Amino acid sequence: MLDIYSDQSVYLEKPELVLPERKGNRGPKPKRLTVTEESVEVSDNIKGFDREEWEKIKVRKTAKGTLRRLYHFKKMYI
Repeated sequence: MLDIYSDQSVYLEKPELVLPERKGNRGPKPKRLTVTEESVEVSDNIKGFDREEWEKIKVRKTAKGTLRRLYHFKKMYI
């Protein structure tokens, strides 16, 4: 389980990493891998979830009773 910020950029599918093409003859060759897919913010992705996709889970007991929160579990790539 992972707790992430709502403005975190994530990938819904496993991203493919590629070495970009060299743009010209001058300068060093690219060494850093880049991602080909578009990322989405978590807050934008959550807006499309239905009520049934959330799961209410007991977190812990508190002085005022049991603390319950809604959770959604989904595999995402950072």
